[in-house]
Amino acid sequence: MGSEPDPKILSKIIQHSLDGLIALFEIPAGFDLILLQDKKLLLKTLANVGSGTITVAGSTEFADNIRFYNNKVTFLDDHTNDLSSGDVGEKPLIIQDIDPVTGQKPLLNNRIENLDYSALPFTHLDISCSSPTDPLDFEKIQSFSFSTRYGFGMSQDLVVWILKSDLFDMLVKQLNGMYMEFDPGFSKTKKCFVQDNVEIDRIYILGMIVQDFFNRGLTMIRNEIKYKSIILYNSINDNPNLKPLINDPKTRSLNIICAKTEIANERILNFMSENRIEFDVLARPDTSSIIRIANYPVHSKEQMEYLADHIVKL
Repeated sequence: MGSEPDPKILSKIIQHSLDGLIALFEIPAGFDLILLQDKKLLLKTLANVGSGTITVAGSTEFADNIRFYNNKVTFLDDHTNDLSSGDVGEKPLIIQDIDPVTGQKPLLNNRIENLDYSALPFTHLDISCSSPTDPLDFEKIQSFSFSTRYGFGMSQDLVVWILKSDLFDMLVKQLNGMYMEFDPGFSKTKKCFVQDNVEIDRIYILGMIVQDFFNRGLTMIRNEIKYKSIILYNSINDNPNLKPLINDPKTRSLNIICAKTEIANERILNFMSENRIEFDVLARPDTSSIIRIANYPVHSKEQMEYLADHIVKL
């Protein structure tokens, strides 16, 4: 695991981060955690859950990444009209929460939410693009994962995988690393597996970010995310050169704010540089662009207010 610290220090750092994650997501008994260096191993393992075909609901890029490891993938997109557990069949179902390019939240949202998950052999939900303060449904879903790059604002990525204990026991045999057991004061014993090349400083930073969330207050963070999304969409609507990429508030994310524009990329980049604003601009083949703005707990209310004031002038 990179440079080898004292085992007692290592254990203490991991336990601190795990305790924070268990409290943040209110992870119940019967679920354990795996910490991975990057998403490749996660996708490879998910792609080979069970045998044969798996079903993927999400962006085409997400499906292609899984198809790289298993070409027997049934892909569901928003053009799938009727969806039931029978349509999915007895196949593992892997869902992406939000499309990171368009900000569309759960693709097939209502139909996926109404699925009879008990009829499926395995359901995994990738929550990388959701806010880490959003609640998780541990009764329906057996497995969750997220990258810390988005919601936790970590430049050095870490993948956290939360899964039912029986799945943990089955899948952890495919991984190389360090197996640990902890007994958090507020929960029953949790098992944790740390991939052998995970850098300990990433685990430490994650623990400190989670602690900061609690210091600020989760309710306040949730309210601020809603407030920031409102002022950002209002500023987009007030600019005649911008249009929301997704008009329906029910199907667009609060965390990835996307706007369409015909403004030349060079002008946008100059505007960003002059006003010290950082957000992504994605060029499309038809020369139009999408402006994407990240809205997570790590982005302050003041940052978003400043950004909203300036977007109107773009």
